[in-house]
Amino acid sequence: MKESLLSRFSFNASEKMEILDYEQETLYEKRKEYFTKKGKIFLLCVFMLVFTILMVSFTTKTNFVSIGVNKILNRLGVYTEVIPSVEIESSDYQNEAAGSWHIEKSAKWTGSNTAKVTFDVTSLPKTNGHKKDIILVMDVSTSMSGIKLERAIEDAKEFVSYVLEEDSTNRIALISFSHVSNIVSEFSSDEDELLDSLDSLVAL
Repeated sequence: MKESLLSRFSFNASEKMEILDYEQETLYEKRKEYFTKKGKIFLLCVFMLVFTILMVSFTTKTNFVSIGVNKILNRLGVYTEVIPSVEIESSDYQNEAAGSWHIEKSAKWTGSNTAKVTFDVTSLPKTNGHKKDIILVMDVSTSMSGIKLERAIEDAKEFVSYVLEEDSTNRIALISFSHVSNIVSEFSSDEDELLDSLDSLVAL
């Protein structure tokens, strides 16, 4: 085993410090050279990997980079894939037949592992003739607060306008219920009065 310079020769304190500084500086330079070389090799490997992925993506017309990123995000509970909407309808909906319907389901990601699903239902009411008395019963309980009640009111207003426009001899009454029921409007064919009554509904 080679002996160090300090063990083979005799030096004074200042000379010993100079030798130690030289050895440490030499060791530092060797380590720096080693890690610099390793870093260049690592960067070269990364470059070759990215180049290969891009070439394969180009030739196969498949975005592997996007797929890889999405898989990583999915493992973290973050989803970026667009959720396709689904539509179904009765066979006579396009002909605007009374009683026909159309349903559209859509969804979008709102957070980690969480999506908001929305169902839009459109239907054409059946009145089956003239001079019909129709009772609308609206749920105004606390479970309907916010957007639920707003959408229910909008749908009810469309129904009122449709029924009274079709035949002015039809009448509509409005009842709300929560822990108790309440007659909001007696039978009426006054569209404006019924629409105002619907606008007055609030969740209790």
